[in-house]
Amino acid sequence: MGTHCTVSWVRRRSRPAVPFWLLASAFTLSPTFGADASQEGALEEIVVTATKREESLQDIPISVSAFSSDMIEKLDFGVSYDIAAHVPNMQFLAESSPSTPFIFLRGIGNTSFFPNSINPVAVYVDNTYIGQNIAQGLQIFDLERVEVLRGPQGTLFGRNSTAGLVNFITRKPRVEDGVNGKLDVTVGDYGQFDVQAAGGMPLGDRAAVRFAASRLSNSGMYDLVRPGQPEDSFGSIDVNSVRGELLWQPSDDFEVLFKAHYGKDESETTGEKPGYVTSPFGVPNCPPGAVSGALFNGCSDPFGYGQTVDPDFYDVQFTYPPVQDLESYGFMFDLTWDIGQHTIISQTAWDSAQRDLQADDDANSLVLLADTFISDADWFSQEIRVASNYEGRLNWIGGVNYYSDDLSSQINFAAPDLPPPPGLPPIGLGQDLQQKTESWAVFGELTWDFVPDWTLRLGLRLTEDERDVEMDAFMFQSLLVNSQELISTDEARAATLFPTIPRNHQTEDWSEWSGRAALDWSFAEDQLLYVSASRGFKGGEFNGGALLDISEATIADPEILYNYELGYKGSFLDRRLTFNITGFFMDYQDQQVLISSPTPFGLLPNLQNAGASEIKGFEFELHAQPTQNWYLQVGGGYLDAKFTEFFDPTIGLDRAGNQLPHAPEWNFNAIVRYEVPLQSGLLGLQLDGWWLDDQFFTVENVESLREDAHGLLNARASYSFMNDRVELALFAHNLTGEEFVSTGYDTASAGFGAHVHVLNQPRTFGGQITLRY
Repeated sequence: MGTHCTVSWVRRRSRPAVPFWLLASAFTLSPTFGADASQEGALEEIVVTATKREESLQDIPISVSAFSSDMIEKLDFGVSYDIAAHVPNMQFLAESSPSTPFIFLRGIGNTSFFPNSINPVAVYVDNTYIGQNIAQGLQIFDLERVEVLRGPQGTLFGRNSTAGLVNFITRKPRVEDGVNGKLDVTVGDYGQFDVQAAGGMPLGDRAAVRFAASRLSNSGMYDLVRPGQPEDSFGSIDVNSVRGELLWQPSDDFEVLFKAHYGKDESETTGEKPGYVTSPFGVPNCPPGAVSGALFNGCSDPFGYGQTVDPDFYDVQFTYPPVQDLESYGFMFDLTWDIGQHTIISQTAWDSAQRDLQADDDANSLVLLADTFISDADWFSQEIRVASNYEGRLNWIGGVNYYSDDLSSQINFAAPDLPPPPGLPPIGLGQDLQQKTESWAVFGELTWDFVPDWTLRLGLRLTEDERDVEMDAFMFQSLLVNSQELISTDEARAATLFPTIPRNHQTEDWSEWSGRAALDWSFAEDQLLYVSASRGFKGGEFNGGALLDISEATIADPEILYNYELGYKGSFLDRRLTFNITGFFMDYQDQQVLISSPTPFGLLPNLQNAGASEIKGFEFELHAQPTQNWYLQVGGGYLDAKFTEFFDPTIGLDRAGNQLPHAPEWNFNAIVRYEVPLQSGLLGLQLDGWWLDDQFFTVENVESLREDAHGLLNARASYSFMNDRVELALFAHNLTGEEFVSTGYDTASAGFGAHVHVLNQPRTFGGQITLRY
């Protein structure tokens, strides 16, 4: 049935071969670039810690995108997903809120919405692993640098970095910086009012402190339209975060850094709406205004989605505004001790996050699927590593790592308006889960300059993972709970009809290795060629979709990924131009995927292992500073990402050949910036944008869960004066008003009449003032 689905309201466009604005920007700059390449003003050198050492981005044999603090400020990257738009082969989806991202690198990510799911793209803050995705976006402000590493990074960074990782490096207090500070205030339409403030100061000659705070807020970019009720705004953002850091240097060779943070997110979720699907009999969608409340009435709208007038693209029809209450806090304690030719580093971190999420997943005025997700998680990590600082050709780094987390999760799905199974009242499904993880690892990497201009890097990590899960599931009467408010576990259990999965306890452990071998050749000044092979590992995951039968309460096998790369990094014209390109081939085994499986109550999502996938492609980045006035950045990538072994035994269908979700064949991004020095200051004009090829959102490759190729363009004008202490800016996001679906999920297969699509943000305008001292 899914292969015959169509979407009635999504605006489709013919796909351009290459975005016009991208070509126009490149051709506009090319004459200037060639004429002024001899002037001063080389590109900024970015130093990264992708190898757990400080090295130039251009000198390491890894496919890395990095943004310095100056780039983040000038290019108007206000939130984490702004950065992702300019990383080749990357998507950063903030479906629930900016605090809870879904990240894809090279077509590898996690489409599971269950709280116990872990993304194969690891997120780090200051080299510390954020083990639970419910709070990965809360600390992303006052940044010194952002690094995105593509490909398995299991040698030095460890578990769950199968696809790569994102490392957000915050600004640190420094004695030599003196008293300093910054204040950003941004206002815009839809009630946007964002404030970010940071400041630091020395405490004598051996200590310094820095504080930073962020508030993101708006009143919602979508219109909530419900029958018989006044129109209201929806999708409000309300995120508040603070952080404090204390640096103490009792001697020149010993340093202590302590960081504490707190964040709270009370945002509504992103705008969603149903994408109507045709019936298996080929009958068109129900027209707007049609009355269609009975099942199997010969139309695609059995539950009455079409009862309201056909809405505007950004109109949504939730029964109640889906909202979350997320709170997160924690600390980090770093020790760095230089002892002659060696450096000892200890990193200790503890974090906690609690989230109550109330969602209306049918995205309609009926209460067909009211969701409650209640999560309480703690995680702890300790790493001790030693790095050599030899003058000779051989250097090494080695260490031990311990990680643990403890998750308590309650899920309740109520369906009071859904026709119940025969002999039962309107039902709901509940799940209570406790999950613990413990992981030990030892690792090391050797760097050997065995002959001039040639370097060999060999790394190995041995990991012992253990996962312990205890859970049960039950069916309850939906009419005995208030489905328009957060449904507590006690409330759902009080309305229990009968258990569906008895209380059960499972423990699994895995011993796996990950590693990397890389050979690089500096064949000329500022020219690097490298080849590498790596193996990534992600531990097994419990099926968070287990709701109806004990056979669903399973732990999927670990994922294994082999990655082979050939890359080039080069700088030209007195380092006014850098060009990096990497080709890769990935053999992905036992990929953990969320797939719709048949149950007595329809097709429901379950976590399974796909047999194998192959992903091949390339990515490139070009940065150019043709004159002191012009800056150009162009990036892009190509993906051929398909399942090669994927037989679904539950429905007897071979899905080999299907495209991986969120793996568009082509993607491009570009930034063009022009700065004009004036007598009293500096005027900056900027255009930036990105373009994605068509892509599927699920492994089933259903046409109604697919979006055509689309792009987005932003503009910014800024004026800084008083020696760059004051900056005024105007901006426009989604300048051309593009309307598209950013992701989607399948609720039609479970009998709810329609898939649900997540909408992009509309065009917005605003202004910003920045004060620095």
